[in-house]
Amino acid sequence: MGMFWEWPRYDSRRKYRDHAELLSVFADRPLSFEPGTVSSYSNEGFLVLGAVIEKISGQNHLDYVCDNVFRPSGMSDTDSYALDEAVPNLAVGYLRYDDDPFAMEPRRPNQILLGWRGKACGGGHATAPDLLKFSRVLRGYELRDKDMTETIPSRKGLMPG
Repeated sequence: MGMFWEWPRYDSRRKYRDHAELLSVFADRPLSFEPGTVSSYSNEGFLVLGAVIEKISGQNHLDYVCDNVFRPSGMSDTDSYALDEAVPNLAVGYLRYDDDPFAMEPRRPNQILLGWRGKACGGGHATAPDLLKFSRVLRGYELRDKDMTETIPSRKGLMPG
């Protein structure tokens, strides 16, 4: 799978309510390679994972993650906010656009490229203290047992390196 925003069916102005709605953007596209033969990051892969979580749990992916990761970890300043939501002290991402191939201009805010609200493939916001809380809870085996916790970062393609 690849990056859904590269396909003509993706509409950056549309408010995709859930992961299943985004699947229609790329569901009929062929796979980039046979599963299990190559490891490659894919936003579409994480969208499929989000849709699976929604189907199995019966909850919106973001609600599920809040209930099962953020709250148990004590992460009170972490969420995926809607673009039109006023959030105090929310960080803004910046990047260089294609119209500046030589990187001569200052970076510009990236809001135009963001979806309406975060999904399983990204778009969330967290504070440094919340990330520290998550790290402590994860490494303290409070979210999953030791075997599962130690397996997650070692899975091919999930962690850089």
